[in-house]
Amino acid sequence: METLVKPETAPRPVGALEINLDEVRKYLAPKATDQELFMFVNIAKAYGLNPFKREIHFVKYGDQKANIVVGYEIYLKRAEATGKLDGWKVWIDKDQNGEKAVIEIRRKDWKEPFTWEVYRKEFDQRRANWNRMPTFMLKKVAIAQGFRMAFPDEMGGMPYIP
Repeated sequence: METLVKPETAPRPVGALEINLDEVRKYLAPKATDQELFMFVNIAKAYGLNPFKREIHFVKYGDQKANIVVGYEIYLKRAEATGKLDGWKVWIDKDQNGEKAVIEIRRKDWKEPFTWEVYRKEFDQRRANWNRMPTFMLKKVAIAQGFRMAFPDEMGGMPYIP
């Protein structure tokens, strides 16, 4: 008897993600203008991000300009995929300028770790998430900014709005 082995499905190349505009508008971006929806969908495709897996978010408050935000986990996944990530940690600290999140990222091809800090007073937007979980939100900002700077070739140009 012959055993059939299914080959693994190769990952989709960047830009190959099929995204239906009507579904995105209906379920994820009902307040989007046509231009905002076009940008959101095409940025998702360009970076191979799936909005239904919450890898990229459409954020719009009232009549304000929309923001397109990449989920912070994407930065971690893409850094790990390079094979260059040698560890990282993030913590909350405080100094004369106030509360801050500090991230340290170690790369295998660098001698010294990369360290970056972000201050709450510069990023706290006083929105629901910041009021409910300010420590987590501040750490997410540090993670997103730190990984974008430590891995610019892999993450440069990705939209980011804290």
